[in-house]
Amino acid sequence: MADIDAYKDKFSDSGRRVLETALDESRRRDQNYVSIEHVLHAVAREEDDLFTSTMRDLAVDPRSVRLLIEKRLDSGRQHTGKGFRIAPETTELFKRAMDRARSQGRRVIDGSDMIFLPVRNGWLRPMYDEVIVDEAQDMTTAQLEIALGVMKPTGRMAVVGDNRQAIFGFRGADSNSLDRLKQELNADELGLTRTYRCGKVIVERAQGFVPDLEADENNPDGEIVEVNTSKIVDMAGPGDFILSRINAPIVSIAMQLLRRGKRTRILGRDIGKGLVALVRKLRANSVPDFHRKVEAWAKKEHERLEAQIEEAKPGRKATIQSKMEGITDQADMLISLAEDATGMDQIISRIEDLFSKDETGVDGLVTCSSVHKAKGLEANRVFVLQDTMRSWNIEEQNIEYVAITRAKQTLVIASQNFEVK
Repeated sequence: MADIDAYKDKFSDSGRRVLETALDESRRRDQNYVSIEHVLHAVAREEDDLFTSTMRDLAVDPRSVRLLIEKRLDSGRQHTGKGFRIAPETTELFKRAMDRARSQGRRVIDGSDMIFLPVRNGWLRPMYDEVIVDEAQDMTTAQLEIALGVMKPTGRMAVVGDNRQAIFGFRGADSNSLDRLKQELNADELGLTRTYRCGKVIVERAQGFVPDLEADENNPDGEIVEVNTSKIVDMAGPGDFILSRINAPIVSIAMQLLRRGKRTRILGRDIGKGLVALVRKLRANSVPDFHRKVEAWAKKEHERLEAQIEEAKPGRKATIQSKMEGITDQADMLISLAEDATGMDQIISRIEDLFSKDETGVDGLVTCSSVHKAKGLEANRVFVLQDTMRSWNIEEQNIEYVAITRAKQTLVIASQNFEVK
């Protein structure tokens, strides 16, 4: 079996979470090696939605698969030598996942790449006469192969997607998925250009990104309001969304809302898990020590990535830059969460409270979220932190388009540049 240390630098943040969860489960069982079952167990925990949808695509009950994984782990073997080892079949899985990542211009394995397992193990069976793929623009290459693999040779596939909502390139989504499927299936294309969600003036703003978008004649007129960012805490109420390109600004706003007695949640349980893991990893003795260690961690991670960027190809450079921004975002979130904290336990408690559930405003909460987490959701009133938006490439423009089209009735554009009224 191979040494686990040889693979630790080959994973992205989401990939590391899956790997660490697999390692934790192995440690808990005193097995000291990573098998396919450990990886599947970790994917089921860290990428729950992806795992569940993939198992259903394979026509198997996700709960039954989880029980089977537990049964296999219960009877798993134990490595008694030094360190953690990787089972040969797991090594093969990692190699194939890495090949898939490289084919998409990435040099590290994401958590979603682990779902390549059904393809790698030949579990796909062409059993369906009709397959419907929704949100196709967000699917990874492995997910697309699964969808094609479960369709009978004589079957039909309906693919629903919007290339202007393709915002998950950082997670390994195949940006050419719609065109690829259209070509492979020799498919006809039917446009869905009418929205029944957004007010008419909101649609007019969205047309700056998608000119052929149109509002249904029965949609309300809607409204667009411009406010200084400082007014959000006063204005926001139950049911509202506050959306940002990055997470740190909404953490700061969420903390202010809580101090005002306004019930608030941040979407992204996985984000919360990652922050808690990082807090524990830093092992700070006090809040001042925590500040120092967060800054040192961010500096070290940036230096590590900067060393890679000079020799990287253009596509890889964009990925590294995105990771560097993610490091800054995490550090800024942790600093905001540590504000006025009395100790490390309080910081962890704040994270767990804020990120405890992916709830929206239906139960009287103000919902703070990154645009990515809010995709597919909607609210009558949506605040968009305009200063966090960018426009230097198509995916960034798509992110702003997704943000403004979450609003049904009122779109509030917030910026520090607007006059305080």
